Amino acid sequence: MRTFLALLLFFAALGTASASGRYIHVSGYAFKTDPQCHRTKPIDQFDARCDEPVLGYRDFCPPLWLAGLT
Repeated sequence: MRTFLALLLFFAALGTASASGRYIHVSGYAFKTDPQCHRTKPIDQFDARCDEPVLGYRDFCPPLWLAGLT
């Protein structure tokens, strides 16, 4: 029973951590964009207000100790 509850909790957490569905992938570019957002830059440039990187996380800054390892 304890294993079942642990698996259930794991999959529930995994399901809630999915990416937002409002962003669409623009083919040929390294970002996803929100179609309802008012862009301040052309579609072929990354706009921080409307775009999200395909790999990684929006506004991610690694901790200082992790940045020193690279």
